[in-house]
Amino acid sequence: MTALVLTAYDFADHDLPVKPGRLAALIEDSLATAVMHAPCLAGADLTDATAAAAKAILRAAVVRQAESGSGALQSETFGSHSYTLDNRQQRTGAFWPSEIAQLQALCAEPARAAHVGWLA
Repeated sequence: MTALVLTAYDFADHDLPVKPGRLAALIEDSLATAVMHAPCLAGADLTDATAAAAKAILRAAVVRQAESGSGALQSETFGSHSYTLDNRQQRTGAFWPSEIAQLQALCAEPARAAHVGWLA
């Protein structure tokens, strides 16, 4: 049995464009939000498979947030031609609805979690 742990070291192989303090905040926020959606993840009695699956979901969410754009809207004009680069992203939370469902399935009884495909 193990606890769900996510640290900056888990992102060492990613070339994330964020400062260490921001990465720490993203990790802390994703862990807190994950526990809000799936309370069983707060315990230290997770199976290794459940902890690994939850960690994978959280890691994907943190990477997505770290790599998201600054929200800039750029326009350039070259003679009679112009283009616009819209880097704005709507912030709706740390997780996509499908990720929330996956986290919640991890807290369901093992038979249901296996049916969802995470522990099969």
